[in-house]
Amino acid sequence: MQYMSDYKNGLVRQEIASARPSHSLERIADMVFLLFYGLMFYIAYRDYVSVEWGYTGLSFGSLSGYEIALITIAIALQGWVMPPVINSPSAVVLWMLTLLIYVPTMIITIMVGERMPSDYYGNLAALSAVMIIASVFSRKTCVLQSDPMPPDRFFYVFAVIFFMSTALLFYQYRGIMSFSSVEDVYYQRFLAADLSGSTVIGYIRTHYLYVFSSTLFCAVLMKRKYWYFVPIGLLGYVVTYMIDASKIAFVIPILIFAFFAVQKFANSKTWVLNAGMAVLTILCGTLATYFSGIKLFADLVLYRSIAIPAQTFGQYSDVFGSRGYTWWSHVRGINYLVPPPQSFASDPFWPVLGQIVGAEFYGMDSRMNLNANLFAGEGVAAAGSLGVIAIGFAMLIWLRTFDWVARGWNQKMAVLISVPLGMSITNTHLSTFLLSFGGIFWLALMYFYKPGKPAGRKT
Repeated sequence: MQYMSDYKNGLVRQEIASARPSHSLERIADMVFLLFYGLMFYIAYRDYVSVEWGYTGLSFGSLSGYEIALITIAIALQGWVMPPVINSPSAVVLWMLTLLIYVPTMIITIMVGERMPSDYYGNLAALSAVMIIASVFSRKTCVLQSDPMPPDRFFYVFAVIFFMSTALLFYQYRGIMSFSSVEDVYYQRFLAADLSGSTVIGYIRTHYLYVFSSTLFCAVLMKRKYWYFVPIGLLGYVVTYMIDASKIAFVIPILIFAFFAVQKFANSKTWVLNAGMAVLTILCGTLATYFSGIKLFADLVLYRSIAIPAQTFGQYSDVFGSRGYTWWSHVRGINYLVPPPQSFASDPFWPVLGQIVGAEFYGMDSRMNLNANLFAGEGVAAAGSLGVIAIGFAMLIWLRTFDWVARGWNQKMAVLISVPLGMSITNTHLSTFLLSFGGIFWLALMYFYKPGKPAGRKT
């Protein structure tokens, strides 16, 4: 009883602290540096991304003064309400969505879209509303800072599962594993897709990268005694790339380390991350044409991690806004209740929306699968602006649940293991993310298992 009383009192103290209004200077800093990031992305997109990758549809076009004003207001509002401290899983995910999806989507959708600019206003307004509301709710969360790390056996179990998965994946894909060049990325992915076999193998592949490899990599950042997990975690990233040339496998450890550094040296302040991304963006866009190594990194960050996910919002708006919304009939389970739209009933790629959009823009023989984030695939594709609001509400429920089950876990660890989840949700549907990328796995694990009792008052 005393333990429960201390635990509740601890939560109350944390909730009272989190309810206090953040210092106005922090909000101003968040807003200013998010606007600065938006400006740096605009410049990098204009001078590098649209020049280097314009043939993929990432074209640059002028914006009217009215459009620039609306975009500026939308970014400024998000900067004002986003969590000032990255101290919870929801804060991590929302920061990822803000920097990698929201800001670039606001800037380039009208440029890359093939319809009238006004056709996108409703969808963009819905996206803005969803992100602002989710950020306001995230600011009210609390995760105890004094909770202990999981015991050694927790990480040992993860290591055992990791090695078992490594052996299985190597057996399944041993004939195609290689270090693909930039030009062979899609060819390698096609080979991996042809060998994927059962759905179980797909689940193992995604959890292998986003859960087990990343958790072992996080362990050493939390405690130096786990130094032997570094090569194990890095092995997972290498194996993943050798299977399907997924460059996100190299982005995830960099981001995890970046969040760890901000935790350690900058008190997890959001404005530091915003400023860092702004500087990284302009440096990549400016120096990529002069140094081949920086060009590879710029293509990885600016093109694949930021520009493409933002581009899909406009692409999905164009395809499904003209051919008809899916009303979530492409989602497994709902498809038994809702039939596909007539225009897609005989489509050979149904219900894989990414292939439908890929065929629309790059031809039926391209085999391009333009995976999209939840706001595109289960948002505008499903029901336009109404779909964005609906899927945003579903995302909010998951975020609030994640924050709730994370109570009783070490805060720093909860933040670090959320980084790969936040990265994956920027390029996949919410339903797929929950089942295949660890969204439900971590909810269940954190709910049923607590590393230890939170520190209470001595009696």
